Amino acid sequence: MTTALKISHPYETFYQLGLASLNDGTFINFENESLQNASYIQRRILKHLRIKKLMAEGALQTALILIRDLRSESGDHISLLCDQASLAYMMKNYSTWSHVTNEIDELLPHVEDKLGQESLTKTLLLMAKFYEEQGLIRKSYSYLKRAEKIAHALTRTRIRANIIRLLSMHSISTELSEYYAELKQVSQSEPEFNTYAEFLHALILAEAKLFGPISAIENLTIMRAEDKLGA
Repeated sequence: MTTALKISHPYETFYQLGLASLNDGTFINFENESLQNASYIQRRILKHLRIKKLMAEGALQTALILIRDLRSESGDHISLLCDQASLAYMMKNYSTWSHVTNEIDELLPHVEDKLGQESLTKTLLLMAKFYEEQGLIRKSYSYLKRAEKIAHALTRTRIRANIIRLLSMHSISTELSEYYAELKQVSQSEPEFNTYAEFLHALILAEAKLFGPISAIENLTIMRAEDKLGA
């Protein structure tokens, strides 16, 4: 493998630059890496990174071809399936999106103990989003609950905000009062969370469901006066 590079670019530019993160905080240029002398695992990772780069650049059809090739070569991996489902959604191929989402749902219980905390949390949240888009609200809720259990504190609070939004928007009373009380306490004890629009929107939706629209509108007026929601 070539010598790793030290760079200072923001994370979101890495795929566009053809760079991959290493455990020591350095990066390799995977576009220039030769696959000839790479191990099986290295080849799979480098090919997957190139797929991610193509997706970031909007070369969706080419990315799809490479995903199919890589699945044929290497079998099914959660991160690759997640990218294929995301790609199908971006290409408005909703039947494939639904099919691959179900494939992830079936595979995940068998491999989740092998995934790192961050990778598993991202996968669970992506699945929650997919199932909500498909109208499978209970299934989305179950994935959010699983993500909540393993996420770091900051992520956990934002997941709870998403749970409140989901419960409120789809008229599910289960645990809504409890989640609302928790988030309200966070709002008072940790003011920095009040800078997150999704956090405040979740509180307003919960108040509309629990206390009625008048209470929610009053709270919204206060937030606007305090410039918490922006324009």
